[in-house]
Amino acid sequence: MDENRRWSNRVVAAAVLLAGFGAAHLIDDFLYGIPADLGLSNELGQALAVLYFGLTSLLLVLAARGNKTGYAGNLALGLFLIAADITKHGEEGLFAGPWRTGLVSRAFAFGVILASVALVVVSYGAWRHTRAKT
Repeated sequence: MDENRRWSNRVVAAAVLLAGFGAAHLIDDFLYGIPADLGLSNELGQALAVLYFGLTSLLLVLAARGNKTGYAGNLALGLFLIAADITKHGEEGLFAGPWRTGLVSRAFAFGVILASVALVVVSYGAWRHTRAKT
């Protein structure tokens, strides 16, 4: 397997892992009324979720094709999600007492953060590798 394909596969694997944690975390957020906490109706929250998963699917396809835009987009997405989840859940998830469903909810939130970190690392590596080739 060539080096380009290896980098592409790493980004795809991290993106799929993030999609799994992201879907579970999103369901958890809706069950506990997070859209309302952010001033959103459930309908608007659901529409934003469709846009989010559509964007992540597009970026995954681009990364699978070895496209620099897919790598850069996944890098940006990962950085955004790290900042958003740490801002929203960091302190409450680490230090607060009982939190939603306990360990399961924390695992979803921190799974998103850790999968986002992995996505940032491999996307940056893939983008640099592809950029060095051109």
